[in-house]
Amino acid sequence: MKKILILLGSNSDLPQTEEGLKLLKDLKINYELKVISAHRDPDKLRKYLKNIDRKGVKVIIACAGLSAALPGVVSSYVDIPVIGVPLYSKAFKGVDSLLSILQMPKGV
Repeated sequence: MKKILILLGSNSDLPQTEEGLKLLKDLKINYELKVISAHRDPDKLRKYLKNIDRKGVKVIIACAGLSAALPGVVSSYVDIPVIGVPLYSKAFKGVDSLLSILQMPKGV
């Protein structure tokens, strides 16, 4: 049973998450890694997250760059904790992602 779901918005985000994924492996923490874009495929994301808690997932770590919509969108679909992780982007060095994740509406 995988209690942690790591969600990425794009395969291009994978290199920035490799160190964290290695740490989870080293600590023998089971996780599932999934790549689904909140912008390009919102229906696929919604369907995947439907009843995710019944699949044994206890927390979702959503990693996103640029506008970083993924954590907020995921949070709107689930009733389990969602941790947003901002990723580096060239234009604003990840500050855009950080601010997008921090500026969620109350309750999201």
